[in-house]
Parts: sequence; structure tokens; C-alpha cells
Amino acid sequence: MKRVLFVLLFCVTNLISYSQNKEQIISSWDKIIVYDTYWGWSQFSNQFQLKRSDYLLTTLNLEDTITRSIDPALIDELLNSLHTDSLIRYDPLRMFGRDSLWLINNAQQLWNSYLGKREEPAEIDSLAVQTIRNYKKVKWAAWFMQGSQWTDDYPYAYVGVISGADTLHIYSDGQYPYMLPWKVGDQPIYNARTSAIVAQLLPDGVKSNKSRLAGERFDFYLRTKFMDSLEIVSNFSKPKRGTPGNLQHWKASSLSKMLS
Repeated sequence: MKRVLFVLLFCVTNLISYSQNKEQIISSWDKIIVYDTYWGWSQFSNQFQLKRSDYLLTTLNLEDTITRSIDPALIDELLNSLHTDSLIRYDPLRMFGRDSLWLINNAQQLWNSYLGKREEPAEIDSLAVQTIRNYKKVKWAAWFMQGSQWTDDYPYAYVGVISGADTLHIYSDGQYPYMLPWKVGDQPIYNARTSAIVAQLLPDGVKSNKSRLAGERFDFYLRTKFMDSLEIVSNFSKPKRGTPGNLQHWKASSLSKMLS
């Protein structure tokens, strides 16, 4: 029992120490470095630095290669974004700056974009939109839009916040839009605003993870996961011979069961 208490005390002490050190570095930072790399279908590697003394973004260790001036408020927002919304376990869309209300308001658009040029009867359309709005049935899809799963796609983004001899390491290798989660001292951070700000720091006109960090194609991946998980229309198999009614009625009946 004493050993267990000792381990718990050690872990809590380390966590408090880490939190205090993190806040000290954030409040007294001198320099920020940004690495942005990719290996897979193509390759690139970008390295930048930003000093607190002038807020000029330059190529790392080449201070005469100024790309642009950065608004200090943007850096403040970046450093203040290094936290996870405590409610995401109940509402995973919140880590992307969205919530269940956003899903309700965008369900029709998600369904329409999924169909493309295809058409379905009004009954199918109505039931599909109701199904998408049923957040309890589809919210797990949002949660799984983070981390890495593909073996031919290796994006990587890193932000180092330097204060004297101390460095706070912030990095991500997430493959989905917004590249979540970030790791801060090995603590996961599920906050798409962090990603969006890093995307704003990266210059335009060079190969980078900028668009992925900014959440490009978020709706595409979200609706694909929703539809695949709910097996809406595209994954229906034909009814067995002798099933009453026509195919469209059978589809609608199957969708109706999903809503129950």
C-alpha cells in the first residue's frame, strides 16, 4: 500500500512540476521554432524561427531571410490554445471547433455532398438527414478523425517554445484534417485551434502541411466516416427474393431501423 501511495505521489508531483515549467516557459519565451515536414507521396521539409524581440518569421538560423512579420496576438493565442476541452469525451466535434448543433445545422449539406449527382426519393433523403442528426449514433466517427493509420502518409509538425535553456516541445503526426492530437510534453492536446494557428504561421507558396493543419477536406472525411459507419444507401445489399415492397421501400425501412 505504501508503495502504491509513493508511486501516486511521485506521478502527481511530476505532473505539477511539468505544469509549472510549462507555464514558466510560455510566459518567458525568447524564441519559437517551427518544423513542417512530410514524407510519403511527396517530400518536403521547412524550418522557421521567430524571435520575441522582433516577431519576424525567418528561415531557421538565417535571419536575413524574412518571410513576414507575425502579429504578437497570434502567438499569444497559440500558446493559450495548448489545452483540451473537457467536454470532448461527450461531444468529440468540439475538438474541431464544432459541436452537435453544428452537425444538426449541416446534416442536409453533408448528405447532399455525399450523394453528389445521385438522387434518392424524398423518404430516403429525410431519413438519412435524421440519421446524421442523431449524434449519439455518429459521434464516434468524429472521435476517430485523429491520430495516424495509413502507412504511406507521414506528415509532421513541430513547434519548439524556447526560454533560455528550456524548451517546450509541441508536435503532431496526425494524418486527418487539423492533424490532431498535438503532444505537449507527451500530454495529448485535442484542439484544432492550435493547428489552425500553426497553419497561419506557415508561409504561402511553398509545399507544406498548411492546408491539412487548416482543416482542409474536414467535411469530406467526416461525412465519409458517418456514411460508412451507418451504411447509408451505398452499402445496402439488395433484399432477398420475395421481400415485400420495392427496393426503395426496403432502403427506407432499413434506415428507419437505424434511427431507433
